Amino acid sequence: MVRNNFHPGPNEASFKVGGVHSIILVHHRRAKRRLPRFIRFGYCRAFRIDENPMSIDLQSCRLGEGATPLALESSVDHCAAALALATQATRSVHIFSQQLDRRVYDQKPFIEALTQLALRSPQCKVLILVRDTNDMIHNGHRLIEAIRRLPSRMQLRKVHEDFLNTTDEFVVADETGLLLRRIATRYDGSVNFNARKEAGERVKFFNEVWRPSEPDPKLKHLSI
Repeated sequence: MVRNNFHPGPNEASFKVGGVHSIILVHHRRAKRRLPRFIRFGYCRAFRIDENPMSIDLQSCRLGEGATPLALESSVDHCAAALALATQATRSVHIFSQQLDRRVYDQKPFIEALTQLALRSPQCKVLILVRDTNDMIHNGHRLIEAIRRLPSRMQLRKVHEDFLNTTDEFVVADETGLLLRRIATRYDGSVNFNARKEAGERVKFFNEVWRPSEPDPKLKHLSI
């Protein structure tokens, strides 16, 4: 959520990307117990739940500039990186995910950024592939409603059975910026705002999977 008052609530943390303050929910039980000890996430200088500090200076990152990958070690890191890529994208965002992790992707600022991109131009696109949609079906996901409002600009398909062995996940912005988690069950990844070669390879793989994949009919009729 975006607020005029940037003090996070008891189950929230705040951060700033590109001059925009955002507040996200923190779902992990241990995180909730220790949130009163959180230091505010100013300018994306993050402090992990275990209180070992890690700096992810996304404030200075620009899509298409530099070539240094930044390590991501928590769900908050991944959420901030995904938001930064979505906010700076001007043409496309490709998301390949195992379950469309709600800690990262079911966040209002991120969904608003994708929506703004989709509304920017008929040529802009947001394409999402999800391997397992069961969590979305049983627990809901705010991205579903955004896709319903803009079905020609934002599309989601369930990964075809021929590609179910793929265990990583990634976000690609404008075929240039890349957020990568090689093991989707762990918040151990990286983000690179100028990884054109690898980002292009990921989009090529994405398109290969996209063609035989289809929308999940259970999501179409799901009540949000």
